Amino acid sequence: MSEKESILGIDLGTSSVKIILRCRDGMVAKGKETYREATPSGWWEAVEKALSGLDLSHLKAIGLSSQVGTYIVDGREVIGWDSKKGAEELAEVKSAHGKETFVREISMPHPDIISYPLPRLLYIRKHYPGADRVCQPKDFLCEMLTGNCVTDQYSWRGLAHLSSGRYSRKLLEEIGFSVDRLPKLTGICDIAGYTGKLSLKGNVLPAGIPVFTGMNDFFSSLLGMGVYRTGDLFDITGTSEHLGVIEPTVKLDTELVSGPYLRGNVHYGVTASSGVSLDYGKRLFGFDNIEPERCLKNRPPVFLPYLNGERAPVWDAEARGMFVGIHGSCEKRDMAYAV
Repeated sequence: MSEKESILGIDLGTSSVKIILRCRDGMVAKGKETYREATPSGWWEAVEKALSGLDLSHLKAIGLSSQVGTYIVDGREVIGWDSKKGAEELAEVKSAHGKETFVREISMPHPDIISYPLPRLLYIRKHYPGADRVCQPKDFLCEMLTGNCVTDQYSWRGLAHLSSGRYSRKLLEEIGFSVDRLPKLTGICDIAGYTGKLSLKGNVLPAGIPVFTGMNDFFSSLLGMGVYRTGDLFDITGTSEHLGVIEPTVKLDTELVSGPYLRGNVHYGVTASSGVSLDYGKRLFGFDNIEPERCLKNRPPVFLPYLNGERAPVWDAEARGMFVGIHGSCEKRDMAYAV
C-alpha cells in the first residue's frame, strides 16, 4: 500500500468542471476549468484540461457528481436545467395525478419544476420523436470513462422511486417514453464500470480504475458537508442556492421540495440565480468599494434576484428581478450592496 495512492472526484457543474485528487498521505490537488460551451464535447474538453498535469499513476478510484435537470438527447442536443422547455408538459403531468400517486411512484410529491424528468421527457417525446436515448451530464461522463451509461436514483428524482431505486414504469408508460432509452439505474456506491486506457490531452488515465456511480451535485454537497441527520440545516450556493433542513418524513403539503435523501428526507427551497446574481452585480457595479455601514445609512434598495425566473416557492419561469426602493441619493455602491 503506497502513500501516493489516490482517489479522484469529478463534478460537472453548470458553468465549469471541478476536480479533486486526494492522496493517502493527505496531499490534495484541485482543478477547475470553465466550459468553452455547454455541450458534451465542451464538457469533456474541460475535463481533459482540468486533469492535465495531475499525477494519475497511483489512482485507485473515481467518484462522480454533476448538475441535474440537464438532458442530452442522442449525445448531441442539450436542454439545460434553466431552460423554459417543459412548462406546458409540467402542467399536463401534474394535472393527471394527485400527490398520492406521485408518492407511491416516485416517493415524493412532484414539485413545480419543469426540469424534472417527467415534464422534460414528455417534451422530448413531442419535439424529438426519433430520439433513441436521453441521459444527464454525469451519465455522459460515466460513459466516456467506462463505456457504460449508468446513473443513480437521486439524479433522476421525479422519475425514480428513491427507496426502491427503480424508474416508475407506470408514469413512463403514461407519457409514452420507453425505459430502454434511459441510463441503467444503480446504487450511489456501486461501481458503474472500469476505465479503459484513455489518452487525455496532457495526461493518461490508467485502465481498470473503478468508477463509482455517485449522485447529483446537491446531494453530494450535503453528504460532503456532513448533513444527513434529522434536524441538520444547510445552505448550499453555486449558480443556484439551496436552503433547507433534514426531516424525518416527506412533507406532502408544501410549496417547497420534499423527498427522500439517504436515510432521511430533505425539505428545501431553491433560488435559481444565486451565483448568477453575484456575477451580475460584480459586472455592473463592482464590489470593491462597498461600505456596509454607509450603505445602510443611505437606505439601499432591495434586490429581487429573479434574473432567470424563480423556483421555490415562486415557481415562475417568467419572473424577473428588480431593485425596489430606489431613490435620488442611491449610488452604485448602494446597488452593489443590495445585490
